[in-house]
Amino acid sequence: MSKRGLDRIGLTRLVVTVALGFLAAFGVLLALAWRRAGSPGVAGYLSQLGATGQPGAGLYRLAILCVAAATALTALAWWLRSPGLDAAALLAVSAVLFTVSATVPCARGCPIPVRDGWTTAANVVHFSVSAGAFGLAVGAMTSIGAAYRDPWLRRVSAAAARVATLLYTLLSGLVLVLGHAVINGLVERLLAVVAIGWLMACGVRLGHRRMGGRHQS
Repeated sequence: MSKRGLDRIGLTRLVVTVALGFLAAFGVLLALAWRRAGSPGVAGYLSQLGATGQPGAGLYRLAILCVAAATALTALAWWLRSPGLDAAALLAVSAVLFTVSATVPCARGCPIPVRDGWTTAANVVHFSVSAGAFGLAVGAMTSIGAAYRDPWLRRVSAAAARVATLLYTLLSGLVLVLGHAVINGLVERLLAVVAIGWLMACGVRLGHRRMGGRHQS
């Protein structure tokens, strides 16, 4: 392996280590926000923890910014190991949308645009970018699961993509039909677990020296 290749691996390891650190910080901050809000259960969406005036809202928004940072760094890691990979671009845009989601909170209760009638511009922006961020992450999973050369990452991404696509589609329907319900909260949390777990798996594997480095044509 060339010195340049070794340098890329070393830089990738640094990038994914920082990304994993941000994911760990996300878990801590989310737990603190959850506790500050009085452990609200699963009937509400996670975004309600960051709603305007909600106790612990600042902690929740910091948690989402950590996810945005981890997503951006994972995109960089993918680019370092496999320049030109579509997933890197999808994750980069997803990171931007997560950042907007964190900085434009919904109102208390997080009214759902269209279903809950008139709502504020901030609610529309928050709802749209949050859905878009998850959708792009699912797209990245699908892209890697369909074409990436490294067998382990391809299998993990394909499995994550299948589960995440099912959950994302189900949640989209539940949001429009039920609005706010326990099952909606459960599905949303499962989707978040799949997405965060996939980012962690990518981080661990991308720092590995002997993984396949290019996607299949």
